[in-house]
Amino acid sequence: MRSDVGHLPFRSESFDLVTCFAVFEHFFKPEKTLTEIYRVLKPSGVLVATTPNVNAAATVIIHVLAREPSSTHPSAKPPREWVKEILNAGFKRVKTKPFLLLPMPPTLLQRYFTMKTPLALASHIEILAMKTEGG
Repeated sequence: MRSDVGHLPFRSESFDLVTCFAVFEHFFKPEKTLTEIYRVLKPSGVLVATTPNVNAAATVIIHVLAREPSSTHPSAKPPREWVKEILNAGFKRVKTKPFLLLPMPPTLLQRYFTMKTPLALASHIEILAMKTEGG
């Protein structure tokens, strides 16, 4: 289905889980998307997402090795800012986990490789957010 991510064509409280892997950074207004995700999640529903970190590791892996121009990430931001945006959308519990997406082409071994790292070395972050009961 194709739709505007700021106006999802689903009833409120329709889903137990929403996943968004490497997409938030591509939106000009991710706050609208987060609000819509919150709306379509059932009480106790979960958002699982990943997004690039804003540091040297992410720059090297995404913009240099993957040759993806920085202009394709208008909403790249540090993890603390993503947490703030997600909380502003109504979520009550948000956790982040930094990881390094290893710069090995997925076509070589048919998969990506990741490694848990400190935030300063992380190219990406994993986000887990929960919509609490009753809201």
